[in-house]
Amino acid sequence: MFNIALICTCFNRVKITRKSLNTITKALKNTKKINKFHFFILDDNSKDQTNKFLTNFKNTSVLKSKGNLYWARGMRVCFSYFYNDIIKYDILIPFNDDVILKKNNLNHLIDKYELLLKKKKLFLLSVPCKFNNKIIYGGQKFKYNSFLPIFKIVKPFKNKLLKIDVINMNFALIPMSIISKYKFLDNYFKHALADFAFSLKLRKFKIYSYLYSKPIIECRPNLRQSKKLEKIDLKPKEKFYKNYFMIYYYLWPVRTFFKKYFYETNKITKK
Repeated sequence: MFNIALICTCFNRVKITRKSLNTITKALKNTKKINKFHFFILDDNSKDQTNKFLTNFKNTSVLKSKGNLYWARGMRVCFSYFYNDIIKYDILIPFNDDVILKKNNLNHLIDKYELLLKKKKLFLLSVPCKFNNKIIYGGQKFKYNSFLPIFKIVKPFKNKLLKIDVINMNFALIPMSIISKYKFLDNYFKHALADFAFSLKLRKFKIYSYLYSKPIIECRPNLRQSKKLEKIDLKPKEKFYKNYFMIYYYLWPVRTFFKKYFYETNKITKK
């Protein structure tokens, strides 16, 4: 039997958050090998009814921040604040508050988690998310293209756990023994890439990521404020590449020069 801690950040979308927590709660209650579960949630200074809903939701601890933490910083602040409580559980599930579980229980998922636990002991297990029958989150593999690491979404394969390079933390299962030893997200991230970095950090210790075989979650791709978020992530992105893709990082000025050179040359030729 497993005890589960779930962690997420919320901001100003109480209807979506309510639906997400309700579907997750229903599924967890109906899962045989789950003893108890608890939500640890950061409300990033919502102005709607999010905080009121969360503070009255069962099995939930809420931390309200002053705003502008975004995803990675919000998750890290929440994790640090509730660390002593979180660490008492067996499994940590980071999730986004816009995911909708499409199953009434997670029996099959927990069975696969238990199987991995016996074989690998330490691992990350991500659950694929779909929107309009297309896989949008879950896990990715990367390859080098002219020294540029290209990440590609991996589609789940029926009845098989796939080994992947990095996970998305829209809904992922992490053994608490990993958390107690390697902590959680790196502190230089503000919004994106922190889950990728966590996967790559663990790979250095031969702890690998896997993708669950069923897309049992639905969620919309987050396309809002993309330009603003890109600006927020510029410096963290640079450090991410320096830490995990050093060749690309140091060749970046050279690649930029040639890209600009060929662009200008093409312009002149076309004229």
